[in-house]
Amino acid sequence: MKPAADARTPAAWPEPLRRGLVEYYTRYYRDALGIPGWRELVAVRLSEESYEAAHLVRLEAALGRSVAGLRLLNVGCGTGGFTVIARRAGARAVGLDAEPAAVEICRLKASLEGGGAAALGAVEALPFGDGSFDLVYCFSTLEHVESVPAAVREMLRVACPGGVVYVNAPNALACYEGHYKLFWLPL
Repeated sequence: MKPAADARTPAAWPEPLRRGLVEYYTRYYRDALGIPGWRELVAVRLSEESYEAAHLVRLEAALGRSVAGLRLLNVGCGTGGFTVIARRAGARAVGLDAEPAAVEICRLKASLEGGGAAALGAVEALPFGDGSFDLVYCFSTLEHVESVPAAVREMLRVACPGGVVYVNAPNALACYEGHYKLFWLPL
């Protein structure tokens, strides 16, 4: 298996894209979630491809092969860090998110990387035909959907026969909440 694609350094994205990332994640971490250490979290997101590369390594290990050549759907793509890394590794990756500002940033990254697509939509009603993807990647997204059963049905529907649906979701029994960055009592 080949190693994961290289991660772009934060300084490599053009200033308008960096500014868009800062604005988007400031609204999320500071304004929506009210996290005291929001500045540090925004700074991490400027180079999200760095940690997304580790996600690709784990995905490829689980698959037992590289994603190169696969039609990959990144469900809940956010601003597209994983989608970029998957494309660099040779996947024909498409991102999908329900947040218009995130999709716009994902599209801008794709254009700067030489191509790719990002779609606006809900996981419960994916705008793709049956069997469109070899791999459906869903990382920390199911906890945000209106209907988990509908989302899972849709991911299975767009996966081709013999395709893979890879889901990673937070553990409700954990003592650390990854979105709010808080220690708490489970459930």
